[in-house]
Amino acid sequence: MYKVMVVEDEPPIARYLIRLLEQLGRDFQVVAAGNNGQEGLELFWENRPDIVITDVRMPGMNGLKMIEKIKEAGLKTQFLIISDYQDFEYARDGLRLGVHNYLIKPVTAPQLEENLEELRRILEEERKKDGRQILRDILKGNTDTDEAEHLSKRTSRWQLILIQQGCVMNPQMKYLLRAEEAADLCQWEPERFLSAPEHVAAWMSQEDRNVTVCLWDAGGGLFKEEMILPGSQDATGTIVTSEVFGSLKKASDLYAECNKALYYGTVIGRLRFIGCGRPQPVQPSPAAFGEWEQNVAQAVKLNHFELLKQELLSLFADMERMDIPQYTLENVLQRLFFLL
Repeated sequence: MYKVMVVEDEPPIARYLIRLLEQLGRDFQVVAAGNNGQEGLELFWENRPDIVITDVRMPGMNGLKMIEKIKEAGLKTQFLIISDYQDFEYARDGLRLGVHNYLIKPVTAPQLEENLEELRRILEEERKKDGRQILRDILKGNTDTDEAEHLSKRTSRWQLILIQQGCVMNPQMKYLLRAEEAADLCQWEPERFLSAPEHVAAWMSQEDRNVTVCLWDAGGGLFKEEMILPGSQDATGTIVTSEVFGSLKKASDLYAECNKALYYGTVIGRLRFIGCGRPQPVQPSPAAFGEWEQNVAQAVKLNHFELLKQELLSLFADMERMDIPQYTLENVLQRLFFLL
């Protein structure tokens, strides 16, 4: 939902614009309407709208002066200005201030819808970019920002969710990927795989690690496996959820725990859900394959190819049956290469 404020000194035109906005559906909500620039400025600080639609010529403070004062605060608000005249000076000054467009009255429904759709895309990109930076700061332990304070007021219950597509990436494996394969990594955007993406307060992709990190607003309910969309259930990867925490200051430590669970819990070719604090099956360590190692070493010493082949097939069958984590699999294979 994007909040819209209308500033127009002619009541019939203001009512007409508000009615058009209401007809455009649930993506836009009119939160305030002012009669001039000064009133619009006061209403802006009370409501913090995402979009401001304002007339240019109004008694007292005009629309451009109001925009200039709002812009001084460095906010990401988007502006549409309207006027009875095709005034070059006003249009030029509007562009200088970063106004999205200059529309001549009467504004038609298709005009307004087209411009709002463009602004919605701009705001979505800004939110994604801001969300990534906010989450980076929080995960680094920097929670003293205005954005983090704003999030803290949203709820007192949070979770971290780490989504990894496929296997754990490491420096060696990156060099084995072709360009077209690398381009398909880390495509787990919340809207694409979650049934409730509105609970994601901030998220970011870590393409080099093939991981998406989400800050989940648990005030409306904890993250559950059923929230993964049916089409995503066929994918392979690992989803780790943290325990619920009340202070964003704990996010950094829990992030480290989630990364550890991700590294030690990923099973190649499976879709796994790992909850921090939830009991997990005990996984065999490389030491559990001591007997197999002795058998392989004996087959190598005897130069007995069929015996070696039998031992390897037996090993791979056992590892697949036991859902061997990737890190254990890598250690066992490294030991195998050493023996051979």
